[in-house]
Amino acid sequence: MQNKISNQLLLSLLTIVVISSFVIGFVIDENSAGGAINDSKHIWSNLQIFLNHDLKSAVIHEDYFDGRLPIAYIFLKYFNPFVNDFYQYRISIFVLSFLLPVIFFISLMKKYPEQKKSFFLIISLIIFISPYFRSTSFWGLQENYGLFFLILSFLAIFNYHYNKSIINIFFTCLLSSLAFYFDQKLLIVPILCFFSIILQTGRSNEKISAIFFYSIFALPYLYLIYLWGSILHPGASSRIGSLAHENVGYSLSMIAFYVLPFIILKKKINSIKEFFLNKINLLTLFIVFFYILIFLFYYESTSKYMFGNGVFYKLATIFFNSLFYQKLFLGIIIFISTVIILYYFSTLYDRLIILYFLLLSVAINPMYQEYYDPLIVIMIFTFFKEKINLSFEKLSFIFTYFLIFFVGAFIYYN
Repeated sequence: MQNKISNQLLLSLLTIVVISSFVIGFVIDENSAGGAINDSKHIWSNLQIFLNHDLKSAVIHEDYFDGRLPIAYIFLKYFNPFVNDFYQYRISIFVLSFLLPVIFFISLMKKYPEQKKSFFLIISLIIFISPYFRSTSFWGLQENYGLFFLILSFLAIFNYHYNKSIINIFFTCLLSSLAFYFDQKLLIVPILCFFSIILQTGRSNEKISAIFFYSIFALPYLYLIYLWGSILHPGASSRIGSLAHENVGYSLSMIAFYVLPFIILKKKINSIKEFFLNKINLLTLFIVFFYILIFLFYYESTSKYMFGNGVFYKLATIFFNSLFYQKLFLGIIIFISTVIILYYFSTLYDRLIILYFLLLSVAINPMYQEYYDPLIVIMIFTFFKEKINLSFEKLSFIFTYFLIFFVGAFIYYN
C-alpha cells in the first residue's frame, strides 16, 4: 500500500515537472532539434504566400518551397485566427500541441482497457520530452499534425472493429487520408486502415465503401500532381532525385534506438538461441550483412550532408576521427539494430511496417532523426501488434531512457 502511494506521488511530481518543462521550453525558445528556428522562418515565409494569394496561385507559386503537401498552410489560413503575427502563431501551435498527448492517452485506454491509467500517463509524458515534438510545438513546425491524425486514425479503425458502420468507415478513411496529406511518409496509415477493412470483413458493401471513400479523398492529391507535374512541388522534387541506399542503414539505427527500451515490455521473451535458430531471422541478418559491406564501401559519400543521419552517425563523428573506425562503429550498429528490430517485432505484420519505412528512406535526402521521433513510440502503442506487458518499474526505466536522450539533444544543440 505504501509503495503504491509512493508511486502515485512520484508520478504526480513527474507530471508537474514534465509539463512545466514543456511550458518553460516555449518561454525560453528552446531548440532541442537543431534546425527548428530556421525551419520556422521557412514555414512562416510559405504561410505568407498562402495568406496573400488564392489557393491555386499559392500552391504553384515560384517562391513556395516545401517537401510536404500544402494542407497545413490551407488549414492555418482558414482555421487559425492567429496567423497575422509570428509570435501569436507560435503560441497557437504550442497550445494545439497539448492535444496530441491527450488523444494518445485516450488511444492507450482504448487499446489496453485492463491496464492502469497511471501507466498511460507515463507513456504520454514520453511525448512531452521528445526533443522533436517539443521543437515542433515551440516553433510552429508541421511534424505534429501528421502524428495527430495518425492517432485519430487508430481510434477510428479501433471503433470500426466494434461497430462496422458506414460512418465509421468514412471517418477511418478521412482521418487516415489526412495523416498522409499532412505527412506523406504516413501513407502507411491509410494503407493499414484500408487492408484492415478489406481483409477483416466478409461484407462486400464495406469493402466497396472503403474503396469509394479513399478514391474520393485521393482526388485533391491527384489534382496537385496535375498542377505540379510531379508528386511534389517542383522546387522540392530535387529531394527525391537520387536514391540514397545508405539511408536504410541510418534508418535501421534510428528505429532500433526507439525500439530498444521497449524490449523489456515484450510479453514473450525469446531466448537468444531461439532467435538465431529462426530461419527468417538468419536470412534477414545474412542480407543485412551484405548490405553493411556495401554501406561501408560507399561510406565516404554519406558525409555529403553535415546534418541528419541520426544519433549514431553523430556519435561516430564525435568519438572517431578515423574514417575506418567510423565505418566499423556504424557497421556494428546497423547489425545490432537489425537484431533489436527482429527480436522485438516478431510478427510479419509489424516487420512489413518496418520494411515500408526502410524502403521509403531510400528516396529521402537527407534522413533526419525527427522522422521517427516520436513516431515509433506512438506506433508501438497503436498500430504495431507486438503484445506487451506493462508495469510501473518498466515504464519508469523507458521514461528515463528517453529523458536522457532529451537532455543529450538539448546539450548537443544548445
